[in-house]
Amino acid sequence: MGEVSGVTGVHDLHLWSVAGDDASLTAHVAVSEETKAGGVRRALAEMLEARFAIHHATIQTETEPCGDEESLHK
Repeated sequence: MGEVSGVTGVHDLHLWSVAGDDASLTAHVAVSEETKAGGVRRALAEMLEARFAIHHATIQTETEPCGDEESLHK
């Protein structure tokens, strides 16, 4: 995910499957201020589907740290 243009970081990533090969993903994605968040979300969704067959991804973009990084990674 970090290889997609405009992405400066990824955290709070969760990946799970309810039924076999039907994977879902959620993640917070940090982007630079000049990045168009919608384009990054589309590029990430396309990459996740093409490379990993993840058809359902919820991606929250942020230009400022949300504060979750420290509490989630202790």
